[in-house]
Amino acid sequence: MKSLLILPGNSVRNKNWLSNMRKAFQNDFDISVIEYDHWNTGNQMDFYTEVEKIKNLNMRFDVVLGKSAGAVLAMLATTKGCMYPERAILLGTPMKAFLSDGEGKGIFSKYDVPTIFIQQTNDPYSSFSELKELVGEKEKATVIEVPGNDHSYDSIGEIKVFLD
Repeated sequence: MKSLLILPGNSVRNKNWLSNMRKAFQNDFDISVIEYDHWNTGNQMDFYTEVEKIKNLNMRFDVVLGKSAGAVLAMLATTKGCMYPERAILLGTPMKAFLSDGEGKGIFSKYDVPTIFIQQTNDPYSSFSELKELVGEKEKATVIEVPGNDHSYDSIGEIKVFLD
């Protein structure tokens, strides 16, 4: 059975999304998940703490499914050599915030995992057109537009199409 790592968004509200994704794909994948430390402490997300948790899983993942901050975490963990997925499905990637500092730009330029970016037309953290422009001609990247403007990415059917 193929392995799937699910990396949810930043907010504790994403626990429900994580649970729904796990249930939806449990028959098709050996699933690993990361639940973020800051969900219990109320502090800011520490990406490097979460990267270490991924590294400590010590697994090779066939697919990584990341939503929002989880998409950023997937790119960070990959470029830091903590995981080597065969491919990634990244939902609602908040590229404007991610690329606002020099480190984010460096990480994105090094990221070379075959990736499908799924982005809502008017996602408040980066619209489809903004993400499409930022991804540009990355050889191993495809950007897919889905209708929406709420950054939710709850449609299991839309996601499942790309996991198959």
